[in-house]
Amino acid sequence: MAQLDRALASGAKDCAFDSRRAHHLLEDERAVNSEIVRPPSRLAVFVDGWNFKYATYDSFGIHVDFVRLLEILAKDSILIRAYYYTGEWTTDSIDQYVRLSNSPDPVALREELDSGRRRSQSFHRFLNRNGYMVVRKPLKVFAGGTIKADLDLELAIDMLSLVDRCDKYVL
Repeated sequence: MAQLDRALASGAKDCAFDSRRAHHLLEDERAVNSEIVRPPSRLAVFVDGWNFKYATYDSFGIHVDFVRLLEILAKDSILIRAYYYTGEWTTDSIDQYVRLSNSPDPVALREELDSGRRRSQSFHRFLNRNGYMVVRKPLKVFAGGTIKADLDLELAIDMLSLVDRCDKYVL
């Protein structure tokens, strides 16, 4: 403002004051005295649930607060979408797994897998109510007993579908 005041004073004295120069000086003064305010970034979060569970709970016994996690990730951003990708036991995949496992007690194994499926469904409802879109795909059981859901393609397609709406992605 000091530069503008001096310009106004000198302009009044010699009547050669240029209003464009005054406006330019005012803009310069504002730029110096204020921070540049940027809009918050637009954020999308993608959680590979199967690997995330393995890396936290299964490996280290860490229980993750998914509500708090989303709050921390979305701090100072506009959350556009949060996805949670996971494989899901079906009756067919449970039957196939029990047949391939050669378990001494197939009934107990089936009950254990059914119980785990119910817990997972409850957890998925919790995630849905707390800001996540849960993407489920039936688990595939392979001859060696390996189980997979192969959600990589779905995750990549969802990321690409948000390219024009997001500035940041968290995977």
